[in-house]
Amino acid sequence: MGWLAVGYLADALAKSTGTPGPSCMFKRVTTLPCPTCGSGRGSLALLHGDVVAALTYNPLFFTLVGLAGLVLALRFVFARRIEVPLTRRGRRMAWGAFLTLVAANWAYLIIAGI
Repeated sequence: MGWLAVGYLADALAKSTGTPGPSCMFKRVTTLPCPTCGSGRGSLALLHGDVVAALTYNPLFFTLVGLAGLVLALRFVFARRIEVPLTRRGRRMAWGAFLTLVAANWAYLIIAGI
């Protein structure tokens, strides 16, 4: 919710002043998008009800936001803490899978020119 509020405020500020919103410093320096590039524009798309555009801007970010919302909703409905017990090897595998997803998402952002 906080991310959406920041995106909405940045959009409102940009519209009122006639200047574009803040841009990614990493992209300014390297000309490549950072792994979170598109999250701001995707948040604005989500505020306007366009889920497909939000996923197009940064698929991993908005998938994780959706999963976090689902986990919070389940926790609220069932009033129980949701835990996934993992062994040391399981944690390493989960981190490896997460880093692979981040790399794949970053490659998508670079190829798509986000």
